[in-house]
Amino acid sequence: MRKFLTLLFFIFSPMSLCLAQQAAQISFESSRFNFGTFAKSDAYKTYAFKFNNTGDAELVIDHLSVGCPCTTAKYSKKTFLPGESGEIVATFDGSHQSIGAFEIEIIVASNAASKYVRLILAGNLVATQDDIVAAQQPNKTTVVDTSRRHDSWFWKFKRKLSNLFRSGD
Repeated sequence: MRKFLTLLFFIFSPMSLCLAQQAAQISFESSRFNFGTFAKSDAYKTYAFKFNNTGDAELVIDHLSVGCPCTTAKYSKKTFLPGESGEIVATFDGSHQSIGAFEIEIIVASNAASKYVRLILAGNLVATQDDIVAAQQPNKTTVVDTSRRHDSWFWKFKRKLSNLFRSGD
């Protein structure tokens, strides 16, 4: 039995070594970037996360997931040969975001040995004097003509239904 197990080890050992060596590996120069403090009026920021395929197999980026609709992330191409470099360009639009510190997560899914890589964009959005003045202005309200509202098909239908159920009492 021992000889049989030794024989199996020698047969499958080179195959497992061969399979283990062929793997893509994604290595980022930095997985976190901080924009610092910036004004809401200058809230459109872009940063490129640079990476290399340090493995010995082709790297394929499956998809990117961004944790906030205020940020988009794009890659220039989908596949990278061993030793080839690329970048993921992340764009933050804070014009509709709240004032204060933020951290946005970008998940890179690929066929690399580590399937998911987490990238972080951070910063601190501050209000300018113009933002403060605009926030203090009263909101303009629109006047709705309620006399026509009850003439719509929905209200007529609702009245017929309510009359139908009232007459059944």
